[in-house]
Amino acid sequence: MTAPRGPLAVALALIAFATAAFWPSVAALAELWSHPERRTYQHGYLIAAIALWLVWRERARLAAAAGPANPAMLVLAALGGIAWGIAWNAGLQVLHFVIWPAVLWCALAGALGLRAGRVLSLPVGFLYFAMPVWEALMPTLQSATVLANQVLGSIAGVPMLIQDTYVHIPEGTFEIAGGCSGLNYLIVGLAIATLLGELNRDTPGRRLLLILLGGAMAIASNWLRVFIIIYAGHVSDMTHYLVRVDHYNFGWVLYAFVLAAFFLIARRLPAGAAAGDEDAGQAPPPRRSRSAMPAAAAAAMALGPGLVFGPAWLARGDAEGAGLGVRALEIPGQQQWRTLPAGGDWVPVFPGADAESLVEYTNGDAYVTVYTASYLRQAQGRELVGHDSRVEGAGPGRFHGWNRRRVMNEPPLEVLEAEWRDAGGGRALLWWTYQVGGRQFARPLAAQLWYGVAALGTAPVSSIVALRTPCAGDCDRARSAMEQFASDALPQLLAAAAATGE
Repeated sequence: MTAPRGPLAVALALIAFATAAFWPSVAALAELWSHPERRTYQHGYLIAAIALWLVWRERARLAAAAGPANPAMLVLAALGGIAWGIAWNAGLQVLHFVIWPAVLWCALAGALGLRAGRVLSLPVGFLYFAMPVWEALMPTLQSATVLANQVLGSIAGVPMLIQDTYVHIPEGTFEIAGGCSGLNYLIVGLAIATLLGELNRDTPGRRLLLILLGGAMAIASNWLRVFIIIYAGHVSDMTHYLVRVDHYNFGWVLYAFVLAAFFLIARRLPAGAAAGDEDAGQAPPPRRSRSAMPAAAAAAMALGPGLVFGPAWLARGDAEGAGLGVRALEIPGQQQWRTLPAGGDWVPVFPGADAESLVEYTNGDAYVTVYTASYLRQAQGRELVGHDSRVEGAGPGRFHGWNRRRVMNEPPLEVLEAEWRDAGGGRALLWWTYQVGGRQFARPLAAQLWYGVAALGTAPVSSIVALRTPCAGDCDRARSAMEQFASDALPQLLAAAAATGE
């Protein structure tokens, strides 16, 4: 006897509807999965296909578990859609990636009931193995890889000098960069272990054991891969194929052998199916016939906010300001500070800004360089606060001594302050503040979240105003110059930046 198709049809229809509603996230994920250089998530298409197959596999259990619609879950789905719109507008990519599968699950549990939602929790959750939510583990995995290779080198008699993430051997130097951390092997190992436990209907304890084993063996595989490459460089005077040409594919060949060992070990672990688990091949118990259409329609309406803030906002978010370009901001009514052509090597980076200005001001022996950038509408890759937006500029160096500083009481104004130390030993004091729709923020995340909320209606102008002055041996004197300039001119500069596009 075949399983009733009603609940499965509802689930597949809602999955298709959510894919359309949250298409900006889906398209961004597809781009990530296809990226020729960022290889960590190139298994994404396979993960998505397995997740769909798992939904189909659960068709009998889904039919048995389906019940009345759950209004509370439908409300959560609607609120989640609004949260997704805020995250998308704010350019918080990882956050909008994380939200949409959760919203989909709420819609499924709302349409088919919580019991059915529990059946579908793993198929939907499996998508997270294809999302860049694992990056926070990379520094720890890098450090562990360095330490493991130091130990392996000592055992094998390979002389090594470790400096941060660099491994120096007499024949050359290797960098254990982010791509060498083994994050890709770890994600794949965890996904395979999770899938194996689901296929066998294992107990929670055995599933956890499989996940721990799969993750540990994946990490160990990467340690061994890195050490083999270093050892090959040592014995071949850096001329080996793995050193000169390719070590990426070698890593997956090695992991295939580790994976075979994982399956052999997994077969010998204590077995046992979860108690009370229905056999997926059995027909569900007889249920009173009822139409699934009202619940499906209600769930689709709950996904409505995602549809409103998805494709429509994607099209509008790519629009750029018309012909604003680079311009100089004058300070109305300001006589103490004279403008000079901006020189030096400080050029902040804010991709796609609709208007930018870089001007140097002087007052006696005080020099303050001011940069402003404004966006009529932010979008992915064109963000006030984003991965590629750098107030310090593109040059090498590092920040020292971050803090927030109140520079004015009337009107109240806070700035972020940091000392920038460049690669040549130069020091400079930086102040900057964000402005979104006329509101000032000294917290970058708060500025982006406020933009995300405000842009649900009409996108406000968002801007940054940054000040820089060199520390000629004493940053206290530089700070005094900045305080004087802020008192004389900063409110006017903020007003001018906010007037972009008017």
